[in-house]
Amino acid sequence: MFVCERFRIVFNLMSDKKPIGVEIRTTSNMIKCYIDQILSERLDFGLTGIEGMILSYIFRLEDKGIVTARDVMKSSKASKSTTSQSLTGLEKKGFITMGPSEEDKRVKIIQLTERGREAQAECRYVFQDIRKVISQGITEEEENLLREMLEKIQKNISRKEEES
Repeated sequence: MFVCERFRIVFNLMSDKKPIGVEIRTTSNMIKCYIDQILSERLDFGLTGIEGMILSYIFRLEDKGIVTARDVMKSSKASKSTTSQSLTGLEKKGFITMGPSEEDKRVKIIQLTERGREAQAECRYVFQDIRKVISQGITEEEENLLREMLEKIQKNISRKEEES
């Protein structure tokens, strides 16, 4: 069954020459829906896709030392509000703890709980499978080209944000 039927319908209704931003947005939404669906089907943790990814970011960042909410926001490239909502949700579900830094009480220190480590380990395997599905039929050369083009678009947007 196709994930997020509404995106497929919109995708098919649009003309052949869709703006690149529409293509990126449609693909991003389809991937998000697919990740959410697979996580809910395969894991019993009640995680959304962004929460699973944030657990992975925290796990990787912990190797480098103390993890803050700002570190998670930078790593995930999510907005401040999305990061805050996700971290609050993860804390309520018992996957992380958050507490103030001793040096600066405004800074939140984040740590995975044992439950968070278990969920992150399970998510890792699910995300590997999702990557395989997403990249199926795409050569390494095509993947590298796509990555280069997306990085250029991201730099273009960053440059415009800095100007304003």
